[in-house]
Amino acid sequence: MSAKCNKNDFGYSDLQNPLFLHPFEGLGALSIQDKLIGARNHRSWRRNMEIGLTTKRKLGFVQGIVLRPTDDPSKSEMWHTCNSMIIAWITNSVSDSIGKSILNSARENWLQLE
Repeated sequence: MSAKCNKNDFGYSDLQNPLFLHPFEGLGALSIQDKLIGARNHRSWRRNMEIGLTTKRKLGFVQGIVLRPTDDPSKSEMWHTCNSMIIAWITNSVSDSIGKSILNSARENWLQLE
């Protein structure tokens, strides 16, 4: 006997998908203690961001591994939502003056902050 699935059901494999964004993963879901203020703390900030993004399965976005799907509009929208959330997390983890320059994709911003 097979169980019926509806669109609101999700399984473990969905939780592993980098495009999955939990409803509670909002702006404050990734908290980096020390904001990026410049070159002098970039190394520690970057490591903390990498750890935080890894816990959310979103590190691949800034590494350029998780690319925007072009064959499925629904997945493309999910990618855009995740990318926007990552940009917000990055913006919240840098000084105000640095945050004003963050405009591009999560990947482009990550490279720019390098």
